[in-house]
Amino acid sequence: VKVKGKPDSGIDIDYNVSEHALLTHDGVPIWGLYPDYLNEVVLSYTFNGAKKVETYKIYAQPIVTYSRDFRFSHMQKTHVKKVDPAFKNRLYLINNTITSVYKPLDWKNGGAASWNDFTENYIVDTKGEVRWYLDYQKFYDRSERRVMDG
Repeated sequence: VKVKGKPDSGIDIDYNVSEHALLTHDGVPIWGLYPDYLNEVVLSYTFNGAKKVETYKIYAQPIVTYSRDFRFSHMQKTHVKKVDPAFKNRLYLINNTITSVYKPLDWKNGGAASWNDFTENYIVDTKGEVRWYLDYQKFYDRSERRVMDG
């Protein structure tokens, strides 16, 4: 599988897919799509001894995030300092704990205090481009996860 990078600025993400992965995902798992973009994905495989190459266009939906204190864009920017050429087409998981600057330190609801807040989990490529984002709003509701309620 090859997810083509954006022209003039992106990086291709290449990976092999095992037979086990094909059977587990009931098809070819596609990783590393750019959000809000018509991605080009190239599949190369051998079928009955013949080499095949297929190209697909796959649109991935935009990322939607909460508005946060002192943030002036929907995602924080990732600045890549150095990339070893051997790792240029890798993806990296980022776990960013977000806390409000104005949120008071409140111990009455349990021991988590200001750490009981959601995190942003997302994946970037070695150009700093977001390739995946976990929509925590679908499953995290901090008002119902109180330590004191036992």
